Amino acid sequence: MAPQTTPTRKNARGPWLVMIYLAGDTDLTDGMVFGLQSLIADGPLKGDRIVAQLDPSGTGLETSRYDLSQSAPPGDRKGKPAKTMRSEARTRLEQFFVGAIPDQSTGSIDTLSEFIAWAIDHDKSEREKNNQSTDDIQYMLILAGHGSGVTEDFFLRDESSTDSLTIRELKAALTKAKKKTKRKIDILGLDACYMAMAEIAYEVRNHATIVIGAEGLEPEFGWPYGRILKAVSALARKVGGPLHPDELARLIVETYIATYSDFDRAAGRSVDLAAIRPGQLRRLAASFKKLVRELRKADQRTVLLAHWYAQTYKFEQYIDLYDLCQQLQELFPKGLKKHKVHEACSAVMTVLHGSKPSLPAQDTVVIVSGCSGFACQYSYGVAIYFPWAAVSVEYGQLRFPRETGWHSFLHSHIKRTRRKPRFGADTLINPGSRAYRTLREELNALGLDLLKADAQGVGLKRISSALEDEIKERLRKAVDAALATDVPAEDVRFEMTRRLAAVAGLGRYGDKTRYGDKTRYGDKTRYGDKTRYGDKTRYGGNGARTLGDREMVVKNLPPVIGSVFHPRKPNLVK
Repeated sequence: MAPQTTPTRKNARGPWLVMIYLAGDTDLTDGMVFGLQSLIADGPLKGDRIVAQLDPSGTGLETSRYDLSQSAPPGDRKGKPAKTMRSEARTRLEQFFVGAIPDQSTGSIDTLSEFIAWAIDHDKSEREKNNQSTDDIQYMLILAGHGSGVTEDFFLRDESSTDSLTIRELKAALTKAKKKTKRKIDILGLDACYMAMAEIAYEVRNHATIVIGAEGLEPEFGWPYGRILKAVSALARKVGGPLHPDELARLIVETYIATYSDFDRAAGRSVDLAAIRPGQLRRLAASFKKLVRELRKADQRTVLLAHWYAQTYKFEQYIDLYDLCQQLQELFPKGLKKHKVHEACSAVMTVLHGSKPSLPAQDTVVIVSGCSGFACQYSYGVAIYFPWAAVSVEYGQLRFPRETGWHSFLHSHIKRTRRKPRFGADTLINPGSRAYRTLREELNALGLDLLKADAQGVGLKRISSALEDEIKERLRKAVDAALATDVPAEDVRFEMTRRLAAVAGLGRYGDKTRYGDKTRYGDKTRYGDKTRYGDKTRYGGNGARTLGDREMVVKNLPPVIGSVFHPRKPNLVK
């Protein structure tokens, strides 16, 4: 098949500025350094520029910035002359080191927006030095680190500061960066787990033209940057110039799936990746809103069965939207008088992928999606949040679930499909009661003591007013979330302390405490990895396809080997 090019090929803009933001202050540092090394052997195409910022793990290590441009720099930080550097070729990462800044929190809005501003200023300065045009630059921003989708606030987590970006904070950072770019980023790459979600794309739709991400888990090594760069160089030479964003996005997805297909055959590892157009999320929201309205009229136990059959991710909290619609159509035929679920699903599927099994039109949400391995075989590119038993308190803050009615539907659906208690009464507290107010006061007092003790425990003799304000804000969020959680009253205190521990890194909740690994909450208990809550169960990740592993899971998936694209494989990689 000939390489697929976009109809707007002649309107492709100028060279690319690729900005890679590496949240490495976690267990991912080694893989991120390996990723940077894979880029330096060949470097970007002439005229393109790749810059990166790495926040490594380890106390006291500075945050490093690199420019992985085409030519070897005139000298390294040790002052070696250009002749020596050229003889060494592109062999060491430090050859491309351009500066360091004090240790940064990658979970900060300002850290991300300042990196983008620096990258654009640096690129402009270098181009002006070389008498190159600074017009028509295409922007790609890659955010690499841990991800958790729309729950847990785990995106780009920084272990030193125990901070991370919420999805709304990601939107805020991109809003600040837009003052520098003056327009949307052409491609936003989310090199993290669970980020190809409708809710996330909807939040960033005014800030990125294309979003690339995975619905499920990503391998620790993340994107195969070196292989992607080689594929880009080959295709750019073939088409005679910089790639259009659609072409580059397709190429990244195909290269990623092709690379990890080897992991499927050798290690039983399943992956997925998709490129989507956030600008089409308004149309998706409109069609999905109609589906939600019809689902309210449908039998909820049948909806539950469709949920069970459909492709799920992250301990079955997330579900592929296209596959959910397929399963709903299997169970709800056309022409029912009570509701029109089947017809509403068709509308959603058309917005996602078009009406024909071919390359989609420019107005569909999904440009291309790919998957490899049996555990992700029904991935079509866009996931949504669909929990089984409780709705995350933070989920209602996002616009997509609010505007489509999905947030309220989830509460209703879970309540209607939950079994009645065998014993005991409803122990949830009425928010308007005196007991509720008393509990809030108790939680505030307890939580404030915990957070202050934690701050002092890391060597702070005196808590500044700014830190105290931050402590109170974290406490307020934890208390509000705990009180809004669907748990019995006697468990609210534990829920608040659990949330405080998650955001503050409280020492008293470590491995040697009553919440540690050797307690009833540890790995060797009923909550551990080798139980029904472990990694290889229906609550786990992308388990292997072996019979022993499949005996422990609930989903009855065919144990296939291979990969597939939807729409059909673009065939850009040679």
